[in-house]
Amino acid sequence: MAFKDNLIRKIEIKALSLKVTNSIGGWDSGKKIDRKAMGKLLAMTNFTAQRVRDLDLYVRLGDTEKQDVLVLDNELAFYRTTVEDVVLRKSPTIKEMISIRNAIKILNDKDVVLTRRSDTVERIRNELIDALDLSYTADDVAAIVGDGVSSLQKEYGDGVSECLMLLAEMLGYQKAPRALALKHYVIWGALDQPGGAKIIFGPTVIYSYIHNTLKWINRQVDISDKGQIKAYRETIISDLPSDKMGERVLKHIESLIKPTGIIDKN
Repeated sequence: MAFKDNLIRKIEIKALSLKVTNSIGGWDSGKKIDRKAMGKLLAMTNFTAQRVRDLDLYVRLGDTEKQDVLVLDNELAFYRTTVEDVVLRKSPTIKEMISIRNAIKILNDKDVVLTRRSDTVERIRNELIDALDLSYTADDVAAIVGDGVSSLQKEYGDGVSECLMLLAEMLGYQKAPRALALKHYVIWGALDQPGGAKIIFGPTVIYSYIHNTLKWINRQVDISDKGQIKAYRETIISDLPSDKMGERVLKHIESLIKPTGIIDKN
């Protein structure tokens, strides 16, 4: 796949992983994982889906008789053993439970479980991202910026939004914290947590879907300071010129990205 496609895939993997992780509660919370999101994540892997008894399994063959087996349930246990062994431990029949040897296996699976829950999500996430070629050249960056400029000229908001998302990923920028987020605006910026609960956001790039305007605000705001938040939000919606406007914003962001390199796997 081309660099842009790989970058989009990385963003998708991160978003799905976060969605699943956020759906995982404590052991006794009663929360159910987002099976749909986890299923989409697993569909990107080389695991094969199987339905055995009442279990939704994802199986990957290994070089030995043992297999990687993930059970899609609230525990998200990642096993390295055989499908038969997993089925015995997770969904035994009454006949199977009568055996003392089997009972020991059912009660203790630490010998075959590699990860559970959020650790399993992270494992799958890292495997998928590690498999992507995220090296890029100046031409790759220029192509993304060029698409953004074209979208801005055509007033194609989704195209501008996608361009900003990709450039933000390359710079390690984050979406605006809730205190700064505004409806119908796409806002990305540098996020810094120097210590404690303090959060500093900025500089920022801001796109208005309604007005098809693009701004660059070259200053920071302390999210804990209500006065700064108010002033920043007023600057966002103001008609007054910002530090940079329109296509110049995209060209400026392009200048902030190294001409060649490899995108951080995180």
